[in-house]
Amino acid sequence: MSPLPPPLTWTHHLRNRTRPLQPPPGLWRWIFLSTFVVLIAIAAVFAVRESTRPSPVIKNTVTVADITPTEATLAFDSFDVEGPVMGTYFSLPAERSQSFMIYGASPGRICIRNRLNGTWSPTEKCVENANPKPGTSFSIVDWLGGPTVAFITTDNFLSTLNHIPAKDNETWALSTLVDDKVPTHPLSKLASVTWTNGVMNQFYFLLAFRVLRTNGQIREYGLDDFRNREFRPGSHGDIAPALNGTFLSAARYDAIEELCYQSTNTQINCRRYANGVWGNDGYVISSTESGLPAHATFSLTTMTDPETKVDTLLAVYAKSNGAVNLVTRSFGGINSTNIGSFSSPVQISEVGVGNTCLVINSANGVVELFASNTRKIYWYSSDTNLTTWTSGVEISSI
Repeated sequence: MSPLPPPLTWTHHLRNRTRPLQPPPGLWRWIFLSTFVVLIAIAAVFAVRESTRPSPVIKNTVTVADITPTEATLAFDSFDVEGPVMGTYFSLPAERSQSFMIYGASPGRICIRNRLNGTWSPTEKCVENANPKPGTSFSIVDWLGGPTVAFITTDNFLSTLNHIPAKDNETWALSTLVDDKVPTHPLSKLASVTWTNGVMNQFYFLLAFRVLRTNGQIREYGLDDFRNREFRPGSHGDIAPALNGTFLSAARYDAIEELCYQSTNTQINCRRYANGVWGNDGYVISSTESGLPAHATFSLTTMTDPETKVDTLLAVYAKSNGAVNLVTRSFGGINSTNIGSFSSPVQISEVGVGNTCLVINSANGVVELFASNTRKIYWYSSDTNLTTWTSGVEISSI
């Protein structure tokens, strides 16, 4: 008689129950190596995909030439000035500051003049083949991926140029934004702003409609992060109805943004962005309820007093008689009320009646106003008291 098998113990039972699940010798090594190879292949696929995706700055189909300011004629009274640019803090000594002035020049060129440490460059960069629309609005935004210049193409699409810094020969490159074919209204102007310590940018424009209306809708488009490769529309949809052809201007301080525009009654309306949302109720800048023509030029900026560190919102606008007025409002906090109440207007200059453009900037205790008139750009300056302004000096002569 055959001997009986030994009795099954609990340990023996578990061991035999799990034994069929154990792979043959060497299989674990094969599984590990196969998994490693698959992961390497997946990483390689994503690396190739990322390397072939277009960067916002590699669509450089433009040519850039150095010319003297006298060789570039201001084709339209549209321009923008930004300064000092953020790149100053990374590429230049702290005591030096850099800014840029952008304008449209004939024939079909975008010209950029550089100001370093308070001195305008004797030459400027002029970009050709960027396809700017005659009379296009310009808006330059200073952020970590820029500075970046926004403009509108001849087929009414939004487009941008990015600054490419270099020690000996800085240049500008066309971004891939134009490939998104973002439609703008034929009369649209532009504004821009940066957020998150310069990491992101947003461009504001009037949306194109199939049927032209008296009022358009303000939309935004931009980059959430300077490391991103794709632009996207803003998540808020329509921001505000505005008069077609209105100037747009935006200013930001701390976690608050003010975006202003003209409505059909020609007064300057604004909306405030705070706590991650646009306020339900807009406001009107006091003193603009009357006396402004349709499509009046205006500009916003913020000023920080170097001693008190108090933030102030500045607004300049041109009236029907050509007078340029300045109004101010202190920052009362996110929950402040009556934010449309500005100071009494102070006249800075007269730019004349007609096509003009105003840009106001503030940095390091100096406030600057740039005004175009009859295809010339004039420069005014004041300290933080805003009581005394220099006489207008033509930019081409300095």
